[in-house]
Amino acid sequence: MKSDFPSSPELPEADIRQFYRRQKAPYSALLELSYACNLHCFHCYNHRQQQEELTIEQIVRALKQLADLGCLQLMVSGGELFCRDDWRAILEKARELGFALNLFTNGTLITEDVALVLKKLGVLEVNVTLFSADANIHDKVTGVPGSHVLTLKGLAALQKAGLRTRVQCLLMKQNLAGYQKLKTVAERYNAQCYFSVNLMPRTPVDSDVFGQRLERADIEKLVSRRKLFAISECGTTEARDQQEGQLVCDAGVTHLVITPYGEVSPCVYACNGEDNLRTESLGNIWKNSDIFKQWRETKLQSLPHCVTCRNKANCGRCRAMTLVEEGNVDSPSSWACLNAEILSASMSENRIDE
Repeated sequence: MKSDFPSSPELPEADIRQFYRRQKAPYSALLELSYACNLHCFHCYNHRQQQEELTIEQIVRALKQLADLGCLQLMVSGGELFCRDDWRAILEKARELGFALNLFTNGTLITEDVALVLKKLGVLEVNVTLFSADANIHDKVTGVPGSHVLTLKGLAALQKAGLRTRVQCLLMKQNLAGYQKLKTVAERYNAQCYFSVNLMPRTPVDSDVFGQRLERADIEKLVSRRKLFAISECGTTEARDQQEGQLVCDAGVTHLVITPYGEVSPCVYACNGEDNLRTESLGNIWKNSDIFKQWRETKLQSLPHCVTCRNKANCGRCRAMTLVEEGNVDSPSSWACLNAEILSASMSENRIDE
């Protein structure tokens, strides 16, 4: 039960995660509330299918099972989570069950009233996607004219309500120009600004999306200027501190994903549709699923190309990304290798300069 797990906000997250690894329990979960969205981003990895999404009753039942497993942190996203009419009732139930809530949204549907509801619920953080300080660039990425203005209104509403907010920007060839100005925009709304370079599709079918990834020279400039961007969205801390024999990442170990269709997987990029809440309990999936067992058994020492790599201390290798890129989860990831090499070289240069 959740009462058996640590809840002190003063306890370092790394220590909490380590406790959850030992307990073989989920520390965090991502609930994709709906694949419906009011924007049309060309690179989006979500694919809406012709099937019914989970009802609120099914979602609440899943949340109760998740709480019974001891989960502390619930991340809620979409699609666009606010496209779902019953989002408020779902979030209220999640808070009743004791989850710390992190929301991921495009911000266009956040009004002052919505922001006040989120504040009253005690939402921990709201992550808002903004692709550029330039409205034309942002709207071109989203495919919806006027979306930039609506997102800024959403940020203003969150600021007025006093919610902790973070602007998230995925850097691509399409929106790299003028990215420095985005930090100023974020500061205007008392928000942190977070850059990532990890553009990836959900399946190999969408591999043409890779063409919008930044070139090596662009990433080197970002690193040299010490701009905040993600080498890996998950597992970075562990990856930079990993040694032979340690887990490659926490997907399936302390983290799981629930899709709008009830599918359960270790990672948002690795859903095979085999495990579903409509046919089995979350607890049974967590304990007995073959894919979860497979992901938990992968250790650094089982990856011969990685275990001897000189850049492994700076590698944020993602198994799901490797599967999409290389067709094999245990192969070297060309993208991770590139970023690890750049980061290692930059750190070495910094030590020499000092």
